[in-house]
Amino acid sequence: MEDYYVLGMTLGHNATAALTKNGEIIATASEERFTRVKNVYGYPKQAVDYCLKEAGIPSHTLNLVVLSSHITPPLTNTPEGIKESAPEDKENHNWFTALSKIRKQLKKIKYLDTKLYNKTAPLLAKTTDKKRKHLVSHLLNVDENKIISSEHHLTHAYTGIYASDLLQNTKEKELLVITIDGEGDMLSSTVGVYNKQEQTYKRIAQSHYSESIGHFYSAITVNLGMKMLEHEYKVMGLAPYSQSKIANELYNKLKEYIWIDDQLRIKTKVHSHRFTEYLEKVCKKTRFDYVATAAQRLVENLVVDLVKKAIDKTNIHSVILSGGVFMNVKANYEILKLPEVKELFIMPSSGDESLPIGSCYYGTLKKDKALMKKIEPLTHLYYGPSYTKEAIEQVLKESEFKYKYYGKKINQQVATLLAKGHVVARFSGRMEFGARSLGNRSILADASREGALEEINQMIKQRDFWMPFAPSILEEHAAKYIKHPELLQKTKAHFMTVSFESTPLGQKDLKAAMHPADKTLRPQFVTKKMNPSYYDLLKEYQKKTRRYGLLNTSFNIHGEPIVCNPIDALHTLRTSGLHYLALGDYLVTKK
Repeated sequence: MEDYYVLGMTLGHNATAALTKNGEIIATASEERFTRVKNVYGYPKQAVDYCLKEAGIPSHTLNLVVLSSHITPPLTNTPEGIKESAPEDKENHNWFTALSKIRKQLKKIKYLDTKLYNKTAPLLAKTTDKKRKHLVSHLLNVDENKIISSEHHLTHAYTGIYASDLLQNTKEKELLVITIDGEGDMLSSTVGVYNKQEQTYKRIAQSHYSESIGHFYSAITVNLGMKMLEHEYKVMGLAPYSQSKIANELYNKLKEYIWIDDQLRIKTKVHSHRFTEYLEKVCKKTRFDYVATAAQRLVENLVVDLVKKAIDKTNIHSVILSGGVFMNVKANYEILKLPEVKELFIMPSSGDESLPIGSCYYGTLKKDKALMKKIEPLTHLYYGPSYTKEAIEQVLKESEFKYKYYGKKINQQVATLLAKGHVVARFSGRMEFGARSLGNRSILADASREGALEEINQMIKQRDFWMPFAPSILEEHAAKYIKHPELLQKTKAHFMTVSFESTPLGQKDLKAAMHPADKTLRPQFVTKKMNPSYYDLLKEYQKKTRRYGLLNTSFNIHGEPIVCNPIDALHTLRTSGLHYLALGDYLVTKK
């Protein structure tokens, strides 16, 4: 049989493209990495071009193109965050803006607003969907008959199912699949069951977008003066700083407005789009850390309640989590600890940037179920561009920096610098996909060094004082640093998807790479198979220090996307307080 190529893409916020060959991921990247505009919205042209180049195929030979989601509301970046408005997006803008104005008046009566949107949005979106396909056909030079769209939460589910190692490793015949986000195609969550033998997925519960945990957390983010769909992680980072009586009182107020019913649905007293307005009243004059604490605890309890009820209803103990709410690593830890959960897979970078992967799986499955039986689970995320020695050297020759070629000894040199207390940026191999840096586009430091966190913040990251960094740890030494290492029998923690409590040794060796308040870790456990070069660097560092992990934070200036190419890397070196950069096998230093 000829090779079957599927291109998946999302045209919403953080536009992203992915390409599979016979169901296996060839390449995936977000458009923001190329445009250098964070969370860029629209057609991901440069990401698509990269995917096709990586596969070595012209666009017209694609077998199928799958757009993630049927309804893509017009969005635009503003100083206050992403808003549902984009005048330049005329096809979407006309109907969506007019409908939004009417709905704004109806949101006080949730039933009327919901009924109006349920009736009108799918009808109006059909026209928009046709125009989207026509536009993509033109831009991509692909026959319009080859372009389809996949339902948002079904796509999240497929992303988790087929990326998961549970398809091969669990003895259970069925998998429990839970998706939760802000909203997509009029839903905010789903619960489904995947039958491994029959390769069938059946949805058993769903929640309407007007009742949304994701929207609640985004509203909290806005209430605290931060950017929706960008700064939710800051709320999570802020939450452990307060355990006061006032936070408890606020939690008790908030939980009256959102809960999980016995049919596995999210229920709310107010329309999700009114949460911001509601929180202004409820949280008025309440200190910011109390608000974060109450909101985080509520989200943790909500997702735990949903998982427990879903397991009780289905008697399935192997669980897959997908969708943006599961970027919340503290909530994921609470789920992992549940005795009812025997095995857990959390989709890495599970926000909408992962949808194109699920779209590719969806498209391949429509063609041939047999192909999907053969695919390998996700063992790494290094699906972005790489650059040759010659390409790197050319950029260096045109720069003002000093540099030296170390070849295979580059890791020894970097480990020596790290052991001496220097901060080193690392640019190596293929760029990692998603929101977390996993060693190839990272800033590294000795995590045991007092003041490393403050130094990195001053020189480049400029993060809020309460925000933690994360560690990369040799997997074989995980038990030295995390409490309850038996939890790793339930899940793989290779992609910074879940937090853990730390041991006393962890608090000594990784003090700059853990949460300052509650001493939790959001680790990337590194194996030789996953990333041989990065593993080798960690081993070199171990030899010199007798420590098994490094501080690892993303290689970018605060507010910018993670670096993609050598020019981006040198620009970041130039405009920050960094002094050392391992660029491929070259060590670059400022004069």
